[in-house]
Formats: sequence, C-alpha cells, structure tokens
Amino acid sequence: MRSRVLSAALLILMGAAASAQNIQIQKLDPPPGSRDMVETMIKSFRSACANQDVATLTVCSTSGDCTTLNQPCFPYRCDAQAHTCAAGCSSTDQCWTGTVCSEARCVVQRAWCEGGRYLKNTAGAVTDCWPYSCDEAAALCRTRCTVSTDCASEKNCRPESGQCSTS
Repeated sequence: MRSRVLSAALLILMGAAASAQNIQIQKLDPPPGSRDMVETMIKSFRSACANQDVATLTVCSTSGDCTTLNQPCFPYRCDAQAHTCAAGCSSTDQCWTGTVCSEARCVVQRAWCEGGRYLKNTAGAVTDCWPYSCDEAAALCRTRCTVSTDCASEKNCRPESGQCSTS
C-alpha cells in the first residue's frame, strides 16, 4: 500500500511539475480519503537535472522510501537553475542537438527550396544558390551542373566543366 501511495504522490507531483512545462503526463488521483494519507506520507521531494537532457524528480516518504522518475526534456535542455526541463528557448544552445530555437521553441531544423534558387531553413537562414539552382529533392544548393535546369534561370550549364555561365 505504501509503495502505491508513494507512486500516486510521485505522479501527482510530476503532473504539477509537468503542467508548467507543457508535458502531458496522465495524473493518477489517489482513492477518495487517501489524499491526506499521501500528504502525511511525503517527507520530501526534489527536482534536479541528471544531465543537460534529463530532469529527475525524487519523492521520499516519511518511512524513508524514495522513488525517482527521470523525464527526458526533448526538445529542450534541462534548466540547471530551475532544476527542471525548460519550457522555451531564447537561443539554440537551450535546445537538444539537431534542433534549433525558432520563435522561442526548439524545433527540428528543416530546409527547403524556394523559388528554384533559394535555400531556406527553420532557423531563418536564407541562402542564394546562384549561379546554381536549388535541388528540391535534396534541399541543397547544387554545386555542379549537368543540364541547364541545374543553373539559375539566367545561366546555362557547361557540362564539360560542370559550371553555370551566361554564355
């Protein structure tokens, strides 16, 4: 019974911590009349960063039993000052590797071609592929040509050199 009550208390506390982080954790309400027992049995709880990517919550009962839950913070880093997962970002170093901070959110970086000549990405960067065109399938600027469509609209391909030119 104690371990179930301690687990219920841990889920209640994680639910409260998670709601501040926009993490959806299903709360487990203790059976009627047991909430006072839960509150009486909790001696302490502590949140911390296990590392830059994982937050932990440890709940200890008055009997000395402790339960620890690890919560990955993806796509954010664990905020060492708040001892919990960050809920937003102001720079990419607050995001997991492979994600970027865009409009105060960590998002997976994605690139796409626009207008046949420009390469854009979710971080807001725009690259002009001139004198080449943007490869739609690879979402990269071409660096060589084999046909004129590999070049920007005002250029022609010189297949022997792989370069785009005006002639």
